[in-house]
Amino acid sequence: MPFKIVRNDITKMKVDAVVNSANPHVAVGRGVDHHIYSAAGWDKLFEERVKIGPMRRGSAAITPAFDLDAKYIIHTVGPKWREEDPEPARRQLRSCYDNAMSLAIENGIKSIAFPLISTGNYGFPKEEGLNIAFTTISKYLYTTEMDVYLVIYDEEAFSLSKKLLDDIDEFIDSRYVEEAESTWDGDRAYMNYSPASFGNMAGSGPETPAMESVQRSAPPESLPKVSSKRRLSTGLFSRRRREERQTEEAEIIKANKVVPIEPVPEFPEAEDFMAEADAYHGKEETPDESIAFDEYGSLEDLLKHYKGETFQERLFRFMDRTGKSDVEIYKGANLTKQTFSKIKKPGHIPKKRTVLALAISMGLSIDDTKDLLESAGQAFSPSDKIDLAVQYCMDHGIYSILEVERILFELFEETLVS
Repeated sequence: MPFKIVRNDITKMKVDAVVNSANPHVAVGRGVDHHIYSAAGWDKLFEERVKIGPMRRGSAAITPAFDLDAKYIIHTVGPKWREEDPEPARRQLRSCYDNAMSLAIENGIKSIAFPLISTGNYGFPKEEGLNIAFTTISKYLYTTEMDVYLVIYDEEAFSLSKKLLDDIDEFIDSRYVEEAESTWDGDRAYMNYSPASFGNMAGSGPETPAMESVQRSAPPESLPKVSSKRRLSTGLFSRRRREERQTEEAEIIKANKVVPIEPVPEFPEAEDFMAEADAYHGKEETPDESIAFDEYGSLEDLLKHYKGETFQERLFRFMDRTGKSDVEIYKGANLTKQTFSKIKKPGHIPKKRTVLALAISMGLSIDDTKDLLESAGQAFSPSDKIDLAVQYCMDHGIYSILEVERILFELFEETLVS
């Protein structure tokens, strides 16, 4: 798990180093700076800050963490946003992440937690600040095994563009509706027979053709009413679609529509059926209709032949096709070297979300991803919100694992790699 977005209080993170958005002067600032001083111990930490002296924006320095559940605090001074001249602030923010990561590597730090620097009191746009954090940190994920956390404290810390949210919302809703409608059409268990129909079935009542037709009812209103800050987190119908469905159902009921049922074909005469069965069992089986067990040395070989490639075989085939190295594959999937080594062992079946992360790293199409999942005994679920969001990303060419993780966290506060 090299990179992960979490919602937490940064002073509660159990890591080697916590990054502090520091004041450029020898003074305690507001926001994250004030919070870290309070948790680490004012006197001890401020004494170290005096030793550092004034800091320029974009620079970084390291001190002990004192009362925090960490070894070090890396102090970096973020830029102030100026709308009329934003480029210097962008360069300085990149320097904050660069210098903090460099200090962490120099000091042998294995895990580090960042706040979203400068997006609070300094007014740096949250969307752009997040993009800079991702692009800068991602450079180091390919050269180090460090675990990096981006710690989000409140729900307004960052957000995706409204257009992207609306697009994914519509995509997930439409896929869920398709699945629900398919299920309803395929299982018409909800039928209302007329009283006359029941009379005929019981052997009483007037003779009517009621058994040849039934009135279908609307599907039961069994979908749960979900209260959430986002419709996306439910994976259910959108309100507009539910209202349309309810209107359609009301019109069907009002019109009292009768849908004819196809007549049931007569069952063949018993003697004809038995004759066909005898003829079938009496004929010789051709090689195509039997399993030639002698061709395979073991049951495992036989199953392998009929089941197809193992997960590892299919994974290696896709990896070879990409031309990427092992390091590029597992780093691009946001996995550790140890996890990837385990995945490559014959017989090991990774978690579904890990398979999806690997598919993203290799830039697989939806069809190839389905094939890779199938070899692991898994499948895309049309009612799983994570699956649908990943499918949206693939359909729209979003193959940066950090961008995918960012989308999943913003929508559901979940990620592929835990």
